[in-house]
Amino acid sequence: FDRAIDPETDQIVYDGVNSTIEWLVKKRLFGNPFGYRFKVGGCYRLLVRKALNSPRNPLFYVERVLETDVYDERLDPIRSFLNDYDHTEQEVLFLNRRESKHWGSFYGRARACMTALAWIDPQTDTLTASPAYFNILSNGSHAPYHFDALTAYRVKARRHLHYENTWLITSVLGSADDPRLTQIKEAYRKPVTLEDSLGTFQLNHEMDWYEGRIQWLDSDTLVYLCVEPGGTDASIPLATLHRIAQDIPSFDQTCRTYISDNLYDLLQDWYDGDITKEEFAREIGIPVVSIGSDGSGSLSYESGELFAYHQITLEFDADLKPGETNLAG
Repeated sequence: FDRAIDPETDQIVYDGVNSTIEWLVKKRLFGNPFGYRFKVGGCYRLLVRKALNSPRNPLFYVERVLETDVYDERLDPIRSFLNDYDHTEQEVLFLNRRESKHWGSFYGRARACMTALAWIDPQTDTLTASPAYFNILSNGSHAPYHFDALTAYRVKARRHLHYENTWLITSVLGSADDPRLTQIKEAYRKPVTLEDSLGTFQLNHEMDWYEGRIQWLDSDTLVYLCVEPGGTDASIPLATLHRIAQDIPSFDQTCRTYISDNLYDLLQDWYDGDITKEEFAREIGIPVVSIGSDGSGSLSYESGELFAYHQITLEFDADLKPGETNLAG
């Protein structure tokens, strides 16, 4: 849960903190093996004990469920979500970026968020040519509307109280058009190529990154340079790539050594053969390089039989300092 009320003070506690409850159950072959069933979005009155050595997120042990189907509007997730938006509706025209293929579920309701390449305030006829986010929440579990890619829509929406360029759609008035949005759409469709001394990189509009290959030791490797949603500027990730390229052998060896030092103990649980840290560092393949729009990035290595063909990932900051390393895939 991420919000609760202390009955003694009648005040909200643990607001926005992911907290956990747990309980013991008796093993049984038939019937409900869970002891309690807590519904998504349900509200309950519990008798609990807080763990003495609680982790960063609070942990509670359930002694007893005192009451089910309790309602308090302060704990209503739908109401809380809606209250984050101004109650005043206004008409907005926006150019949708992607097709709304997949809707998520938000406490039993279908929910989607469309990214706009640009939007227009019809009241002032002002164009904002930067990304905006349009949320829509249905009254039921089914998607009420389908939004096509690179199509302009006229909607009624409520502005978010805290986040700029974030809206909640209350009604869809239909598709529309505006020559300024058409111009942005046509520019978005054009191929964008980044020519650099390290190689040629092609912008993938759908994924918000440039793709290309560079020389890496005795081979070459795939590089992704991420940009802001709908953007084309890759100067920051490209600068990081140039810092790496100044001495790829040194950077590569630093990362391999860091991985072998941090994952060697884990490797013993996965790999049956005898292998030293130095051999581990040599065995992993050539990495795929991904650099974010902020200049930090990650390397993805194929592990082969070492970790049953899972990928090894290593994050690094904009100063090329290694950070967290994990298995993926």
